[in-house]
Amino acid sequence: MKYLLPLLILTNCLIIQGVLEWLVIGKVTEYGQNVTLFCNVSHCCPKDSGWDMWTPQQRTLFIDVKTGRPNRKYDGKVLKDGYTLVIQNLTEKDLNVSYSCLYGVTYGEIKFLLEEDVFTTISTTPPKNTTGNAKLSPGEIASIITGIIMVFVLVLICIYFLIQRYRGSHTGEISDIKEKITKVESEQEEFKQNIIKEEEKHADLNERVMKIEKEEEEVIPKNVRGIVSVRMATHTLELEFSLERSGNNSSNFSSL
Repeated sequence: MKYLLPLLILTNCLIIQGVLEWLVIGKVTEYGQNVTLFCNVSHCCPKDSGWDMWTPQQRTLFIDVKTGRPNRKYDGKVLKDGYTLVIQNLTEKDLNVSYSCLYGVTYGEIKFLLEEDVFTTISTTPPKNTTGNAKLSPGEIASIITGIIMVFVLVLICIYFLIQRYRGSHTGEISDIKEKITKVESEQEEFKQNIIKEEEKHADLNERVMKIEKEEEEVIPKNVRGIVSVRMATHTLELEFSLERSGNNSSNFSSL
């Protein structure tokens, strides 16, 4: 008896699970069109009517198509004997994955959605990017955002290094210019000092010249006075000699 109740529950679950089955009722001829899956439920649908996708992780598309909000990728409707899942803008990513419908607490069969299930003839046409109908998955959106952030960061790094390089080159040029200015100022200061020294030499030379000229002015008159005195003395002697000679001549004449 103790094994009878679990056995009945397990049998009941297996029977209930086998009741729900979905099938494709709206096939397409190419990618980009809408595919409709139908879950067969009698007297639908007072209970929650949901859909799951398995990749293989379970992803809930709708908990209840009656209250769930449709989006750009998935939609659903309630019909008389079941409810639907509309896969919009069909792409290759929508195929070769499993889907299941859930009614209340009853799980339906998990089945793969294959190309031969959705196309009236097997299409080799690649998916079309129809503007306004295509919707990126969260993973694709995250990848795009990550790529944009990485590009932005790389651009910032490049700009930073360019700025540092620009600053480094100009810092070197500024240092060279400052060094040249300092050198020129030093040469100018040295030139000024040389000019001051030359001016001092000229001033000293002028002072010495003036001193020499002054000494000459003082020495020359004395020499002139000496020469005049000598000449006067000589003239006096000549006069005396002449007078003496004249006196001698007079005495000679008187003796005669």
